[in-house]
Amino acid sequence: MTWAHVGHARSSGNSAASGPVIARAIVRDRYEGNRAAQVMSALSGAMAVIPMLAPSAGVLIMKFFAWPAIFVALAGFGALILLALARLPESAPAPISERLTFGSVLGAFGEMLSRRAFLGYQMAGSFSFAAVFCYLSTVAYFLPDVFSIPTALFGYAFAMTVLGFMTGSLINARVVVRYGLDNTLRTGLLISLTSALAIALLSPNAAQFMPVMALLSCLFFLGVGLTSANASMGAISLFRERAGAASAVYGFTHALLASAIGALAGELYRGRLIEPALIILACAVLAISGLALTRSSQTAKET
Repeated sequence: MTWAHVGHARSSGNSAASGPVIARAIVRDRYEGNRAAQVMSALSGAMAVIPMLAPSAGVLIMKFFAWPAIFVALAGFGALILLALARLPESAPAPISERLTFGSVLGAFGEMLSRRAFLGYQMAGSFSFAAVFCYLSTVAYFLPDVFSIPTALFGYAFAMTVLGFMTGSLINARVVVRYGLDNTLRTGLLISLTSALAIALLSPNAAQFMPVMALLSCLFFLGVGLTSANASMGAISLFRERAGAASAVYGFTHALLASAIGALAGELYRGRLIEPALIILACAVLAISGLALTRSSQTAKET
């Protein structure tokens, strides 16, 4: 029974992983450049509401039903998505004649990650997301250990950070067309780096600065909200005729790096905030260093 549950969960995870990949590819098929980043930001802001509502919805279901009802609810949600997809037209401009093989998938990874601009956008988006995973992997520990926050209030603390990400995404949707994808990406990375540095400096005495730390956390997530859509659309737009493959490479690398950093953060946690704070700061530094690759690629193209 246990292995069956594990198998079903893995199958669900594999299926769910296709959602972000296809969504990014559809946005890229239908929109160009800054407009693509604007649409992706609006989608990201809307999707950020789901993590805020999902825990409360789960608790409500468990209050009235046994745990299998959670999976019934997920199945119902999946059925609604299928109904919506039935009315969604194909977004690719032309039929894809290339056969999908294991070799072609590996070739796409090599081709795309070897391009400096793609790697730069990948670093900016993936290390920003990895910092989020570091937070998610340790927040349930440092809230009670460092700030003495009871378990009952975890949802509110999490909602504050999600609100920061949602705000950043919606701000980006308003400003990216005016100021450009690369400029807003740079601004988001600078906001994240500055707030991560402040968190690291205050972390030895974090309990004394709890309101400030909460504000800095929201600010960090706001920066990630400004970064996320711009980094993904910047990378995928480099391969206009292969948006699906580019989205898959970006998403796989994105998730692999984030999960590795999250696992590392969990292993290094010692009941203090300093370890997660330093990992988040390191991720912010690596994320903003990706701009050097995108800039050097643009300079080479101009010359």
